Formats: sequence, structure tokens, C-alpha cells
Amino acid sequence: MKKKIISILIIIIFFGSLYFIQLSKDAKKEQTINSVIPIITNADDIGPEELKEIKTGIFENEKYTLVFEEITKEEYENKYNIFNILEKSKNKTLSQSQVVSKNGNCFDFKFEDGKTDQLCNVKNDDQMDRIYSFVFEKNGFISMNVLYWEGAGNILINTKTGQKINTFGNPIISPNNTKILALRADLEAGYDPNGLQMFSIDDVGNVELEWKYEQYEWMPEQAIWANDSVAYIKKRTPVYIPESGLSEVISYIKITIIENIE
Repeated sequence: MKKKIISILIIIIFFGSLYFIQLSKDAKKEQTINSVIPIITNADDIGPEELKEIKTGIFENEKYTLVFEEITKEEYENKYNIFNILEKSKNKTLSQSQVVSKNGNCFDFKFEDGKTDQLCNVKNDDQMDRIYSFVFEKNGFISMNVLYWEGAGNILINTKTGQKINTFGNPIISPNNTKILALRADLEAGYDPNGLQMFSIDDVGNVELEWKYEQYEWMPEQAIWANDSVAYIKKRTPVYIPESGLSEVISYIKITIIENIE
């Protein structure tokens, strides 16, 4: 009888151990997912350029309303192939630029209004590194990437006036040269923003931030202009598949940008 009771206890302990091991594994998986898709906090503590969702898929601030809609891969790729060819044809390389030149660890600028400026790499041991690289010049702007100790960014520079604007990423300029999209994807490390920005361009090329959209569910991978008021976005969404662990889904959306009339 004692042996039977001991055998039953051993079985209970064995299966109990398996249960708690599985609970531990599930907790670790949930922690991993939460670290990839953090929760938004302080949603009401936003600036005037940031957007609030007023209905499912519709966001607005004081100046703009954005409508998000799903599109197919074919719709996106048809527009992307055309847009990408046109945009690359406009790019000036560093050697073609009349505004910026490389000077050792620095980039020297001489703008159309006669002003000069300089951006120099900073490399030291106090975690304040800045390493600049030229991306392209086009449509009156120079795009410079900058790498920090942790994270990265982009500086948009007006070739006429030297105005510098920090953006999430490389500028994607609308066909009529009045809007700029910029994006950055970062759900894993958390050093950089994860979202989109749109800037307006006035008649002399000054740039102003109009709206900013940040969220923690999917990452914007590419963006193109379908026309002057519609942007197409390729996005990556982390998902959890029990059989294979963390994975991602690629999908596509269009954002219709409507300027609010007062």
C-alpha cells in the first residue's frame, strides 16, 4: 500500500513539475512578445503635431485627417516600381553636389545664399558619438544619415538656406515637392522612434513638421507616394506562432492625407 501511495505521489510531482515548467516557458514567451510590442502610455500627453485616433483607421490633429486602409501587395509593388525608378533618377551623388563636399572627417557646406556650415564626426568614449554619412541631394535638399552610440537618425538640409531638420529617416518627397515623409522602424531595441512623420515644404523650401504617427504594433519598412495626398506603406507586424516562436507578417496600407478646412 505504501509503495502504491509513493508511486502516486511521484507521478503527481512529475506532472506538477512539467506544468510549472510550461508556465515558466509561457511567461518568458509573453515577456518576449511584450518587449517587442510595448504598451502605449500617456496617450493624452501629446503635442499638436501628433495624431489621435477618432475612429478605427482614422486619425487627426488640428491640421490633418489621415485615413488608413489595407491594400494588396500587387497594388503596392506596381506603384513602388514606378516611384523608385523616378526618385533614383533625381538623386545627386556626393561628387555631383555643388553644395556639400567631404573634408577628412567632416562635411563642408556652402549654401546658395552664401552661408557655410560644417558637420564633423565625433568619436570618443563618453557615448556621445556622431558619425555622418551623405545619402543624396535632390529637390533642393541634402539627406545626411547620422549614427549615434545607440540609435540612428537623419538630418535634412535645405541647399538654399542651410536650414537643418531632424527626421526619423531619409526624406521621401511628394511628386509636387510640397510634402516629405520620413519613417523609422524600431520595436526591438527601442533606441529609435517607430513610426512616420510628414513635413510641409513652403515656396522657399522651409520645412515644418505637420504630423507624427508613432505606435508599437507594427514597423514601417518602406513608404512611397502614390500621388500628392496618398502614401503607400509596407509594414512588418511581429506575431507569435507557437510552433516557430516569434515571426512577422508583411502587409501593405495606404494613407490618404486630408488637410482640414477651417
